[in-house]
Amino acid sequence: MEDNIKNYISNGNIDMEKMINKYKGYIRTVISNEAKEYLSEEDIDEAISDVFINIWHNKNRMLESKNLKNYIVGISKNVTRNKIREKIKKYSEVELNEDIVSDTEDLELILNNNQIAEAIKEELNNLSEDEYKVFCNYYYLDKSTKDIAYELKMSEINIRVKLHRIRNKLKNKLSKKGIDISKYIGIAILVTLLILSFAGAKAIVKYFFKDVSKGVKTAEGNGYVQEFEVEENNSKVDIQVEKIIMDDYNLNIMFNIKLPQNIKVSEIKECSFTDLFITDENDNWIVTKFQSEKLTIKEAEEIRNMMNYPGLNLGNESSHIANYTDDSIKYSYTTNSNEFPKSKTLKIQMDQIILEMNNGENITLDGYWTIDIDLPEEFYNRQQIVYNLKNVSDSRFVFEYFIVSKTGAKFMYTSSWVNPDYDPNDDKETFEKKFNAWLDDPKWNHIDEYRGLYVENENGEKFYQSAKSDGDGYTDVAWNGNIESMSTLEITEYDLTDKLWVHLKYTKEYYGEDGEVIFELERSK
Repeated sequence: MEDNIKNYISNGNIDMEKMINKYKGYIRTVISNEAKEYLSEEDIDEAISDVFINIWHNKNRMLESKNLKNYIVGISKNVTRNKIREKIKKYSEVELNEDIVSDTEDLELILNNNQIAEAIKEELNNLSEDEYKVFCNYYYLDKSTKDIAYELKMSEINIRVKLHRIRNKLKNKLSKKGIDISKYIGIAILVTLLILSFAGAKAIVKYFFKDVSKGVKTAEGNGYVQEFEVEENNSKVDIQVEKIIMDDYNLNIMFNIKLPQNIKVSEIKECSFTDLFITDENDNWIVTKFQSEKLTIKEAEEIRNMMNYPGLNLGNESSHIANYTDDSIKYSYTTNSNEFPKSKTLKIQMDQIILEMNNGENITLDGYWTIDIDLPEEFYNRQQIVYNLKNVSDSRFVFEYFIVSKTGAKFMYTSSWVNPDYDPNDDKETFEKKFNAWLDDPKWNHIDEYRGLYVENENGEKFYQSAKSDGDGYTDVAWNGNIESMSTLEITEYDLTDKLWVHLKYTKEYYGEDGEVIFELERSK
């Protein structure tokens, strides 16, 4: 039976909730097929919201549509193509036009224009409480519209409408003051100004960690962070800790580094510590990084041979300059472990800072800095949350564990793949010949074991693999057919429901067919 718009008219208005329930899954399929590899799951979720916003704005045209399904397909495809164009354009601008966003006279002109900054601050203070919460979460905490909708108990469409109105309010405010933001660089710079002007508006959220997983941001947004007051110091170079997050899997430290007056802070491109050593009150090694020439090769090897603490960072780390002031920089350092110890204090030691300047010059600052940090009870009395297997849709996949912390989760399973060459009765020579041939076959060395992995809670929220500070796990495939796979996921303690479903898409290269296995989990009592 042909679907018609009349089926969704109630009291003279379109029943959007009914239409969403009917077509949301269908629209997702259309968008996913059209998007191919260009859009992420989060992009697709936003595209679905855009489709329904388009439907609402064009409801009068819909009354003329004979076939509602065909009309919705057309809108879905147009929205998807536009989103793909935006994504391609964004990447092109970053790669080909770096001068647009980094070093232009227009940008300097805008950022130094007090009139613009004051206008934005004034308008931010005039926002309603709901609008301001939406603004904080989206522009300042970098949350998706879907996450904001869930936290504020609003529809995602409502969130997107509020963001649209906030942007229009700010642009109109500037326009009334004779400021045409579009004649400079456009909305990208307006967003930059929103964030820069935030400090002078309502103080709800302080500076947050960047370049970290979504799970770390979720933990910080829920108050799982320790902040320290930066004290004045007369020394030429001073290093203090301003903010820290630590749980089983992640360690995130925001340093405040005061620099000598002869160094122009604004011309610093990158910063790094060559040597970094972090221990706790039980002499557990948390972080070891020894790169300077002050250590001999033998000394470095001896130190690395001693690194047998289970809580030691795995070597994955990222760092960047988060902010600049007149004489200091905020330097964000992140690393991860399979399980950091429940430490009450941290002792941070370093003896060299390398500053890479915009002109290519490197400035080395030598010294010896130690920082002692007392961690809050919430950090060292933390408890992991364990989930047990209730059911698995494919018996070839064996559940090992699913453990959740404040900033993420670890999921592990084992299985076996299709290997017709393997024969346990082979003699040693035949075995080694086959094994070496297998090692040389690029098919097994350059392929991911799965196409997609995510966990879903009872609220329908999906959480994917971490791909930032805490990595995304590993997959070990042995020639005899055994597979061991561990993945780090972005779901946190704050996202949990009693039941969870882990979805894993596997490929024919390993299992002889394409398919999906679902692990149904329940929270341990």
